[in-house]
Amino acid sequence: MKEFGNDFVFLSDDEGGHYVLEHLYNFEFQGSEYAVFLPAGEEAEKDQEMIVLRVVYEGTEVEYENIPEAIYEDVMAAFEETLFDECE
Repeated sequence: MKEFGNDFVFLSDDEGGHYVLEHLYNFEFQGSEYAVFLPAGEEAEKDQEMIVLRVVYEGTEVEYENIPEAIYEDVMAAFEETLFDECE
């Protein structure tokens, strides 16, 4: 992961794809930390769906990984609840 400032990160996937994402928010759910992003750069023109990834700390490095399908719906519900609580 490379940071482009306080709000943008550059990620690469296992297949060689590169992405610029705008970091919006972090939240915790069942002992794990998750980060919410929006596509930035060229990706923003094509897609404006939020991306939620699990935050993994490897020593001093921060990595992001996909959420397992088995808990994806629960993580998204927790995120929506967190947003609702923040708005009150």
